[in-house]
Amino acid sequence: MSSICTRCTKEVEVVRHQDATGSPLCVTFAEPEPVVQVFVSDSGKGHEDLALKKKRFGEKRPFEEFKSGESIEFRTGVWRKRTQRVGRDNDQYDKMIKDQETGKIIYECHEPLSRHRGHGSDRRKNSETEARGEENGQDLVDGR
Repeated sequence: MSSICTRCTKEVEVVRHQDATGSPLCVTFAEPEPVVQVFVSDSGKGHEDLALKKKRFGEKRPFEEFKSGESIEFRTGVWRKRTQRVGRDNDQYDKMIKDQETGKIIYECHEPLSRHRGHGSDRRKNSETEARGEENGQDLVDGR
């Protein structure tokens, strides 16, 4: 491993701070602990996500929720930009998912929150759906 001596600015091996003949390169060699400068580099990428909840004093559920940031699409493993807003006071649900590289809208949903059922934790299991006589999570009676 080679490094740069901070005193004489020559490239040296940390173990052998000497030239090919064995002579010291600088005063550093004579000291018990030579001073050397080691260069190390690394890189990484982070993803960010922000979630806000507005609550009124004394109420358990938030009256408005907002999420914005990067979210991984589990089927493909691709990171997407997600913006989601839930407004309980005005019965509104909005969600938009975009491709980060192209900016193309992949999914967009704007509907009353009261009609937004069967998603996330409200999703029914297959056994529950079959027991109720439903198909694909929709009621067979009224076709909603």
